[in-house]
Amino acid sequence: MLKVHVIYQWNFAGINKRLIIPLNKLHAAKGLDVSFYAVAQYQSQLISKADVIIFSNVIDRGAIEIAEEAKNKGIGLIYDSNTGAGTGPSDPAFLNALRQEEYHDIRSRNVRERLLNKVDLVTSNDTAIVKEHEHIKDRIIVIRDCTPDVWLDAIKSVAASTGKANEICGKKILFISPALMWPHQNVSDMIVKDLMDMGHAVHLFTPGPSLFHTGAVCRKDLFDPGFMKRLIEHMEDCWKIPLLIDREGPDMVITVGGYVIPRQILMEIRKRKVRSAVLFVEEFDDAWRNCTYAGYFTHVFIKDRSSLAFYRRNGNPNTFCMPEGCGPGDALFAGNLLKAIKENDPIPCDAGHYKTGYIQMDEEDDSGSEQLPDMCSLTMMREEQSAE
Repeated sequence: MLKVHVIYQWNFAGINKRLIIPLNKLHAAKGLDVSFYAVAQYQSQLISKADVIIFSNVIDRGAIEIAEEAKNKGIGLIYDSNTGAGTGPSDPAFLNALRQEEYHDIRSRNVRERLLNKVDLVTSNDTAIVKEHEHIKDRIIVIRDCTPDVWLDAIKSVAASTGKANEICGKKILFISPALMWPHQNVSDMIVKDLMDMGHAVHLFTPGPSLFHTGAVCRKDLFDPGFMKRLIEHMEDCWKIPLLIDREGPDMVITVGGYVIPRQILMEIRKRKVRSAVLFVEEFDDAWRNCTYAGYFTHVFIKDRSSLAFYRRNGNPNTFCMPEGCGPGDALFAGNLLKAIKENDPIPCDAGHYKTGYIQMDEEDDSGSEQLPDMCSLTMMREEQSAE
């Protein structure tokens, strides 16, 4: 007798309904041993008692640990991602679930994407999931109705899982979020979304800022309370970052700003000789501070082209221009980021299309003889421009 554990997100009851009818029928007619558990109540000792585990629209970070342990034990994994088939489009519970911002939050989506990369089979009632996940389309089947026999075939197909890890088509990326910094947090979320849309395996890590950083650089007053609550729920201790690099072996580590990452952790990242990139979004005022962080990374990206020579001389010679004009909305921003890290080349963008309020200094020549004014002079020049 196959033992199936269905793990669901309790606050998305309206979306989870479609599994209840067919699996209960299989339990009664086919002798399938089916048990339902809320993800928050699922204990690790239950994992070994299952032949197949089905995640029903789960976005809780704890599901990642369940999936990893189950994979190591050779237990079959299915992720059911649906938009409410079997409940009807006018079902109040279903519509209420889809309205919840938590369902669409970038951290929730990252958990969902990481689970999709780990499971043996992805089921859905919507064919759009295939177009959105070309990199795993061989592991996706569309189940539009609630026919029990279709579900039985799907469950049997993964019951004999070998526990072998799925192949990753894109890059494995550890992305460290600049928790509660503004506008860093918004820029970070856009890049993560683009990287996932491009098919890369992104592990979004949200560090819990220290007491000092909370008072110095975090801007809680600029974020919606609901967003703040979701963000805090995903926060983890920074000391886990080096351990994650050792365990997961990412192709690259990316962050925005980097200020909330303790310098000891940045040193540990550098020791591991993994490709790493930081995007700075403040110029000119924080140029000196940024340069003290730039040396911890293999690649540095800045917004303002006029600061390029300064950063290369005082921070990191591997510094490139990455203005917002590259357009994070169409994945060009994230694509250029990956290209520069892979090829170690400057970003091929036309700075003439990007207007800034900063001083336009001459570009650095090959001889390196360019003379830059000091920061005090730059500040005075900027004030004069503003007055004009």
